[in-house]
Amino acid sequence: MRASRPLALIAATLLSASGLAVVALTAPAQAATHQLQACAPGVPRPCVVSFTRNGTTPPADLEVLGVATEDGDRRDVSFSVYKNGGGGYDLGAAARSDTFSVTLDMGSWSPSIVAGAGRDADVVRQRTGGGYLVTVTARPVLLSGQCDQSEWPWRCPEADVVVQDPEYFNNVQWDAMWSMRVYNAGFIADKAVRTALYGLDYFHNFAASSLPPSVEFTGPDDSVARLVIEVANRRYLDDLSTLVNGHAEMRIPNSFLRAGYGITDPSSMTGSSLTVSGSGAGASVSVTKDPAGDAIRVLIDGMTFPDAMIADGELRQRPPGASAKVITVKRGVVTPTKVGVAATDRVTTGKARIKAQRARSRGARVTGYEARCTSGRETATGRSKTRTVVVTGLDAGRAYRCRVRALSKAGAGGYGAAKQLAARP
Repeated sequence: MRASRPLALIAATLLSASGLAVVALTAPAQAATHQLQACAPGVPRPCVVSFTRNGTTPPADLEVLGVATEDGDRRDVSFSVYKNGGGGYDLGAAARSDTFSVTLDMGSWSPSIVAGAGRDADVVRQRTGGGYLVTVTARPVLLSGQCDQSEWPWRCPEADVVVQDPEYFNNVQWDAMWSMRVYNAGFIADKAVRTALYGLDYFHNFAASSLPPSVEFTGPDDSVARLVIEVANRRYLDDLSTLVNGHAEMRIPNSFLRAGYGITDPSSMTGSSLTVSGSGAGASVSVTKDPAGDAIRVLIDGMTFPDAMIADGELRQRPPGASAKVITVKRGVVTPTKVGVAATDRVTTGKARIKAQRARSRGARVTGYEARCTSGRETATGRSKTRTVVVTGLDAGRAYRCRVRALSKAGAGGYGAAKQLAARP
């Protein structure tokens, strides 16, 4: 599912008994929809519980816009902030320092995935007796440009141009944009993966982005998952000289790290446990634990985009794939860290005890240790569930050099430095 423009056209404005202005958006005609209203007895769920700017009631010229859409097993809510008086979706550059917060009563619709245009986002989901509440708090972002998404790779011209498809391309810059969608993950066929996606968040400032992130499986048995996001943007802001600073932030729940990535011990992950590609050489990428300990956060900043060339009144690509990028988040190194030998003890001629240093897990729980002792072409090995490994089959009169490594379900870690094991008659 791809979405290029922030939200659709305005359909109508409703005023609830509480005075909260709620504007509906157009939605696909074939799907069942209802306009979001302020929650009240008799109002269908999903509905708007509250909406604030910087913790207080927003000024009168701000409205919330939204529509709930149900299409088979797929359910989602589109939501945005709209400014009357000519501002529209553009809240004004000063609004980028504001913090907007909305709480939605989702009813029985699961708020599995939340994605949209914003930054510094915080999403809180609550299960209630009657269903779900979700609160989304984020700051608006600068969003510049429009993109031709009639075919991949998407192309985003630097200036307005008449082309065949679409017939007219009108570039727009929103100095502050705040919008989002809440998905129930009904588009995922695998029930276990769909359940595991509960808690996935993705916010960005791209003119075009696939929403929500797609889940693809790779490997010989399709057992390794990765998250894939298609994005595109023009290279410069409206002044045609300031580079677009692409920003994306994701929260990946531990449940999906287990079910999708096969990471058995997410609490022990490090920054190398996930690998992010496609952001470009100039971007900075960080992978950190969520403070709550139940997710991993991925932050990408400083993304830039190649420009799309305009020649003879038509949009052309320069180079191939101009304006478009594919960001993937996949499993990185989750095996235990390298480990050295703490001590060696030649207890008999043919037997030794090798004690390993403690290995650190990076996503796969440590299940034991393996020792390998060599002398010329002679090798003896042993395994243990503890850090003390017994090695047998040693030859009399030979000294050995011993190494150890940690074991896990994801595989073994690397061998660390060797330690001498003395000869014994």
